Amino acid sequence: MAFVFRNVDGNIVGRAADGSDIFVDVLPSDDGLRGKLLSPSANNFVHCLGDSLLIWIEANGLADVEIRDNDSLILQTAAEEVSFFVPFTQTII
Repeated sequence: MAFVFRNVDGNIVGRAADGSDIFVDVLPSDDGLRGKLLSPSANNFVHCLGDSLLIWIEANGLADVEIRDNDSLILQTAAEEVSFFVPFTQTII
């Protein structure tokens, strides 16, 4: 996170003790691999056959990504970001 502190007029600026900008790591850089599923979100759903669902994943470093539908491998790659569409070809009851 980066912080900027100024008074109302903007002529007084708060800085670190050495005069530099203030930056604070949210997570330690050596905290290991982290990933996040950006899509689908909780409100995504498929309307009908032929629709596709966006799968979008990001990581803080290179990761081996493997996506499966039950036991069927859909995607396998090494990347920091992966996005692709999964088509729906059958009705799910």
